[in-house]
Amino acid sequence: MDDLMMVGELPVEKQSVKKEVFLPRDESVQEPLNKTEDVTGSYFLFSFQGDYPILNVPQEKWLEMYDMDITPYLDNIDYKNVDYLSWSHAWRLLKIHFPTYQIYWERDWKSGGRFYFMDNDSPYILAYVGCVETGARSLPIYFPILDLKMKATKGNPDGVLLNKNLFRAATKAIALTTGIGLRLWTREDLDNTAKVELIARIRAAGDQYREKSGQDHPAIKEATLGCTESELKAIGKKVVNDIKDLTPTSA
Repeated sequence: MDDLMMVGELPVEKQSVKKEVFLPRDESVQEPLNKTEDVTGSYFLFSFQGDYPILNVPQEKWLEMYDMDITPYLDNIDYKNVDYLSWSHAWRLLKIHFPTYQIYWERDWKSGGRFYFMDNDSPYILAYVGCVETGARSLPIYFPILDLKMKATKGNPDGVLLNKNLFRAATKAIALTTGIGLRLWTREDLDNTAKVELIARIRAAGDQYREKSGQDHPAIKEATLGCTESELKAIGKKVVNDIKDLTPTSA
């Protein structure tokens, strides 16, 4: 069964609002627009002032979901030694604990109703959770479309890449709204802390290289959070070795 059909279509995306709204980034729009005519779901409401109640899971329930042991549902990427909660398990847990909740995506009706938006040349998804009984919905989460190396992409994604990212975004929307699996992102933040430290050391080495050579080391720009720790260590080693090459040896 097609994934999009299984999850369902947005029940309230065509609703009309008469509110002050912010349109998706548009170079022709310099400030918020005061719309007096009807505005449909073709516009993403950055001000979150649409005619719908905000979905809010009670704190006690949210904390229960956050503390829930999801170890039996985790999969592992062997070559990265990374645990993750697949979208199918996240969906199953959502329907067990919140049977009236569904996953939805904002659609860019200005571009034919596609399931992603463009920020300059960078595609991104806006996913959220909604309740089919009350019409309440969570605030959408911003999710850049990532490639197989988990790096942000440029240009329009193909169908396969879009499908993968729609459900990655859905899993994160479930986590933020209900607490299910959110602990995994806490671990992700800890991993990023180690990367930040490595990047800081690389940039410090880059400063030394610039002082000795009078120019920036070309590898410095490659040191980003999108790299693995191994890649960052390799970049750092290259910079340090190149500094040594610049240092004259004593006769």
